[in-house]
Amino acid sequence: MLISIFVYFTMELITKSERDLIGIDSLERAITLGALLVRKGLKLAELPTNSVLLYQDFTNTPEGRKPNLTCEVKIPYNQPTFLGLGADFLEAITPFSSNLISYDGDAVPPTENNFYPLPSEPENLSLEKYLVWAMSEWIIINKANNPENWNVTGYLSFLEEANPAVVSAKVILNFDYTKYLHSKNVLAGVIPNLSLEQEFTTLVGEALFGDSFFVGN
Repeated sequence: MLISIFVYFTMELITKSERDLIGIDSLERAITLGALLVRKGLKLAELPTNSVLLYQDFTNTPEGRKPNLTCEVKIPYNQPTFLGLGADFLEAITPFSSNLISYDGDAVPPTENNFYPLPSEPENLSLEKYLVWAMSEWIIINKANNPENWNVTGYLSFLEEANPAVVSAKVILNFDYTKYLHSKNVLAGVIPNLSLEQEFTTLVGEALFGDSFFVGN
């Protein structure tokens, strides 16, 4: 009988030095790398991958529709730990699977017009926690820059009624589709957008990575 779809061991995050060599110098790239590697870890563990999605969508701007890259996650957390620590979603995250998940792609050039350099992450983060940490840091800055409509482009919440309970987060990142096609690397295509105020469509984008449905909906 199937008891749980989750295997409770930690996905190990590659070192800060390795991430620096790859070119992870912005929250946007940290989010994208985290999502890619968590999905890789889920694939290697033969677990469902629809709890972490990356997909292309479009943004309405005065200049017309522009592509963006949306990241959505629903990552399980331990409810007693979460409640006992005052709803500390990061500390309570439950890992999906074990192993060091490597990045096998090329390094990318430094981010252009990067007004918000990547802050230092907390110590001893698993890969799953790194992804949620990067998304939460992005949302903090986005909320400060766009106090009226910040939740249109990113949010983080928790769903206690889900089974298992999950941290639910979503961010909408600017995406240079041409740069992605030239580089063949999605990390190079993600560009800073924390200071921009935009109106987003409600279109369901084409999946670049991931299924068209989402765990817990």
